[in-house]
Amino acid sequence: MESLNPQLSSELTLYTKMGWRLIPLHSVRPDGRCTCGDSHCEKNAGKHPRISAWQKNASADLGQVTRWATQFPGCNWGLACGEESNVLALDIDMPFGLDSLKELESAIGEELPETVINLTGSGGQHWLYHYPKGRHITNAVKLKGLFDGIDVRSNNGYIVLPPSIHQTGRHYEWDVAHHPEGMGIAALPETLIHYLESDPVLQFAQISSEPWKPLPIEVAARLPEVCERLGKSVADADGAAQVKYPEWIGFASWARAAVADSSLFDEWSRPYPKYNAREVQKKWKDTEDQVIPYTCQTMQTHRPLPECETCPIFQSKYRNPVAFLRAEYGQELGLNRPYGAPSYVEAIQEGYESDGVEWLQGHKDLVDKAR
Repeated sequence: MESLNPQLSSELTLYTKMGWRLIPLHSVRPDGRCTCGDSHCEKNAGKHPRISAWQKNASADLGQVTRWATQFPGCNWGLACGEESNVLALDIDMPFGLDSLKELESAIGEELPETVINLTGSGGQHWLYHYPKGRHITNAVKLKGLFDGIDVRSNNGYIVLPPSIHQTGRHYEWDVAHHPEGMGIAALPETLIHYLESDPVLQFAQISSEPWKPLPIEVAARLPEVCERLGKSVADADGAAQVKYPEWIGFASWARAAVADSSLFDEWSRPYPKYNAREVQKKWKDTEDQVIPYTCQTMQTHRPLPECETCPIFQSKYRNPVAFLRAEYGQELGLNRPYGAPSYVEAIQEGYESDGVEWLQGHKDLVDKAR
């Protein structure tokens, strides 16, 4: 790469060593217009790919990247996010992004870990995290309508990398204290993974300041019938002995999402050969801040079960058996919302199912209330 700018050569070498799949992008001319030549290319100037089928053709091969750099001199560069590059990016725009980030951390109950940060030419930031292997996280604008100024870049999404040039004339650059050469990319916290995997309407309700009504205990008792994993785990000592510790914590999160006290969690824990009532109560207290129930996908990562792969809940929008049971019981009662949900969730659900994220963005009063 001797013919290339030394900074560009260094950056591209670093990126390909990290396994990042790169995309050559159009750049910005001195007059601020995009090199694509389209007079209508304004907000997207210098940001869209110069190659076709970029999702398929993005490459982490240094030889291919070098050929592109020679073919498209002065081009900008993009990182194809997602599982293959092992990168998920939070795209934080100003002026609302950092405030929304604090709201997001409040919603999931913990601060996001320090990680690699790319400073964009517009004054925003890209926070890079490892893509959680085997999970299903999609691209999301305004984090599915919930948080202004935060977009998610995942599979089939990309971000612009340093040393690319923004339409303003400023360069993209790495934050000095969060450069990929000086620190590793952090893992996404499990609470955020749950949040990103969940259905938007359920996200509103699950973090609502207005509490959900507990399920009647006789209805909550159906959960081992609804979920085969849970059913096998609580049926007898042999089944309970197979349960992994993180899986047990997941059962606690399900019990908390279903009823108001620890009785259900205690009942599920009793078949364990080393059952200890004090330990159960301690764990119940320790999980008091568990905001969002574990998803079926999360449980599968802790202990893969073939029956989970074919379970209808696994691929449904509910993503966990408690949400599924609440919806089912709500239908039995003739409700147009999951049982126990705050009353305004019905309006949110109807609007979202009718018009999608656009409806959520246009009804900030309900959005703010649901938070």
